[in-house]
Amino acid sequence: MKKSIQVYILVFVSMFLLALIVKPVHIKAAVSKDGNWEYWQDDGRTYISPKSDKVKKGAVTIPSKVDGHTITAIGGYAFWDCTELTGITMPDTVTMIDSQAFRNCENLKSISLSKNLQLIADHAFHACTSLTHIELPDSLTCISTGAFDYCENLEEVKIPGKIKILYDGIFGSCYSLKKVIIPNSVTVIEENVFFECKALESISLPSSLKSIGEGAFSRCEALKTIKLPESVTSIGEDVFSQCSSLKSITIPSKIKTISDSLFYDCSSLTDVKLPEKLKGIEKGAFSQCTGLTHIDLPESLGYIMNYAFLGCTALKSIELPKNLHAVYGSAFCGCISLESVKAPGITAVMKNTFYNCKSLTSITLPDNLKYIEEDAFWGCDRLTVVFCGKKNKLVRRYEFRNDQISFIDPAEDLDRDAVKKLFLDNSKIPDNMKASNSGYDSIKLSWEFVGDASGYQIYRAASLGGKYNCIKNTASTEYVNTGLLSGNTYYYKVRAFKYMGSIKVLGNFTEPVSAVPVLAAPANLKTAAYGGNGVKISWNKTGGASGYQIYAAASQNGPYKWLKTTPNSYYVYSGKKKGSTLYFQVRGIRYAGEKKLYSRFSVTAG
Repeated sequence: MKKSIQVYILVFVSMFLLALIVKPVHIKAAVSKDGNWEYWQDDGRTYISPKSDKVKKGAVTIPSKVDGHTITAIGGYAFWDCTELTGITMPDTVTMIDSQAFRNCENLKSISLSKNLQLIADHAFHACTSLTHIELPDSLTCISTGAFDYCENLEEVKIPGKIKILYDGIFGSCYSLKKVIIPNSVTVIEENVFFECKALESISLPSSLKSIGEGAFSRCEALKTIKLPESVTSIGEDVFSQCSSLKSITIPSKIKTISDSLFYDCSSLTDVKLPEKLKGIEKGAFSQCTGLTHIDLPESLGYIMNYAFLGCTALKSIELPKNLHAVYGSAFCGCISLESVKAPGITAVMKNTFYNCKSLTSITLPDNLKYIEEDAFWGCDRLTVVFCGKKNKLVRRYEFRNDQISFIDPAEDLDRDAVKKLFLDNSKIPDNMKASNSGYDSIKLSWEFVGDASGYQIYRAASLGGKYNCIKNTASTEYVNTGLLSGNTYYYKVRAFKYMGSIKVLGNFTEPVSAVPVLAAPANLKTAAYGGNGVKISWNKTGGASGYQIYAAASQNGPYKWLKTTPNSYYVYSGKKKGSTLYFQVRGIRYAGEKKLYSRFSVTAG
């Protein structure tokens, strides 16, 4: 009996779905005298639909009147599957295009809409794959669900100024859509409006916008920038999921929660600004954001849900605000670059929260921690320090699956000198510190790796005994300092540091080193015969050079005399005597205010 009921249900559902896609028959429709059209009246409108095959192909002009009746609407499914239709011209009497009127007209290339058109119903131009452009009239007040979905070659659209709502999936899967102009009248963008618009690189949203629905920009793979107006109060789930080119985003101040999977798999996202009054981050909100290295969480944040930062493989550190008490399972699972965590307010560490965080070396936990669930720190093989108060017996009893962990009480045990001795003692100063000229405005620094350092601080001064200021924190053992003044001497020293929870433990400085940024000598100096008694001298351009000075001599050892100053990277000398030998040198020149700065001379060429 149960099986019979299931069969009946299946048959019923199948018939229902079939009814949705079968072209309706208009019983009351009349056929025009010429036999080309059928028309009928309903809800005060006169609808039209093609009858003869000859008005279903090529370029078709829809009449404004049929048998004395003024046509005001294109019937539902009217030109459905008319694959030979290439063009449509509508009369200005038409105010409505009914549901799926031009569905699957795959060769429809040009459309001239009525100037008085008010409504385009759902899926009216679905899968018109040859359509590249359409001009929507200013009279239009409503574009319904999926009106242009799967118009794969549609490139640009200007939304008329009377449109207030962009309904579900209007431009979904318009793969070639590059330009969209949205007027200030629009207050709502519903679900999937621009879903899978793969060519869309940027879009300007109006200041009137209040709501963005689920998946509205999902899979817009080329989308690099988008500015969300402060008027927005609601952002749905998955809105920017898999926008793999999106680099930065600022969330409007009225947003209280980051919705589920909002930025899922946004692999290029590196800069996120969250609102000050944010309450929560929902499931998978930043999951698989593999380019995200850091995120500032506001003090107002109260919870982080499951998988929120799962697979953020570049995330290096996280500081959870004091008011945040709940971080749910797998929130930071697979964050393999995560090195330190400060969690002063959490009352529980849930299952798999830091699962497989292979780079995690330290974490700060509060005294009022109530419990740690199974496998919370599974695979954290480098975890060596847990900061927690002595009152917290739970943490000390918990099995971290790691015998190397040291428990440190921040209030008593964490004295800087003791930590230095334990982790970064005075002998760990970067060796072999060097500074060298790297161009007219840059100096290259290098030093040797310190084994357990988290990074290095670089300090610079204008004189050996002058004030040194920190100019860079880096994890690398090389750094090029740019934007310097040519000819000035700069002094540098470096020290290593290590993060121990929220504390940055600093090592001792190297001895100062110095260098002067100067122009590089012109390279690849060449000479070649030029005419009867000429010589062409050429060289590679030097970055930062304003010009070049050419010198010549009768012998390789000189003396050399100035010939010419030129902005070019070549010079033709026409005074060479027949049978004689000449030698040339070139140096770059740079003007810095009233000063002239010179490079070394190039290698001599003769």
